[in-house]
Amino acid sequence: MPRRVSEPEDIGFSPSGIKIIDFGFSFIPEKDCAYFSWHFPKGGLPAPELLTGIGQTALPFKVDSWCLGSLIYFVLTGSLCFAHQSLSEYRLALDALRAGQHDLINKLPEDVKGLYVPLILGLLEMDPGKRLAVEELSQGPYSEVMNVD
Repeated sequence: MPRRVSEPEDIGFSPSGIKIIDFGFSFIPEKDCAYFSWHFPKGGLPAPELLTGIGQTALPFKVDSWCLGSLIYFVLTGSLCFAHQSLSEYRLALDALRAGQHDLINKLPEDVKGLYVPLILGLLEMDPGKRLAVEELSQGPYSEVMNVD
């Protein structure tokens, strides 16, 4: 069963950095298998694909990416990125973030915004096929931000 691994209680803080410390029910997804919204814990802000139609995905780890993006946003701003669980709310907030018109993000220092806004947008991509995978965070421009070992 899929489980979000990017909830606040799954994050460890130490002088050497921040680490994800609880991987819960890790699993190997089956090819061409559908994972429904009820496979995922309630609460938080579900990925957009879980809000449409019958609420399913063939890319369960992209749901984890969405949750990680929401968590990073929360850590930086102290607030949820989206006021409501709706596709229209998601689109409005992400459009404002892309346009540099997001009040809470704009209060951050420029160097923090420059590092984290592209990462947040990549993780909160509405299309799960285009959304950053957790594996991609250790590569390219994101490796500096995530400090993945």
